[in-house]
Amino acid sequence: MLSASSISAQARAASPDSLYRWGQLHDQNGPLPHMPLHFKRLKMTVTTDAAGEFHLVVPMRRALRVSRDVIILKQSSLGLQELEVELFEAGPIDFRALTLSEQPSFGPLKEDNIEDVLGKDWRTQRQQEQQRKQKKP
Repeated sequence: MLSASSISAQARAASPDSLYRWGQLHDQNGPLPHMPLHFKRLKMTVTTDAAGEFHLVVPMRRALRVSRDVIILKQSSLGLQELEVELFEAGPIDFRALTLSEQPSFGPLKEDNIEDVLGKDWRTQRQQEQQRKQKKP
């Protein structure tokens, strides 16, 4: 996990009017190094180090306006994953990414529940699109 010396060094580097957060990104196999993590509402991106750890320093005025954020991990091998965090919560942020084999699978879309997903007018819209395509020379 995070070493006490790296935490204290980072804390000293942060100014007193800043919020300092740290954490680790990992999956079932261990730390995920050199991965970008985007804080959606803060509009900030940090990158994990060789041990999968990340550090975030935010000006306090900005942190007070946001207070809660969503960390986005977008990686081709892992897909898109999000973690909601409280910026003022004590302790490290633990982001456990799911591997593709762990992520839920929804299976094929069945005809009887397609209206629940696409809306009641999906058949009409689909027929209109097909008619427009047929009219084009």
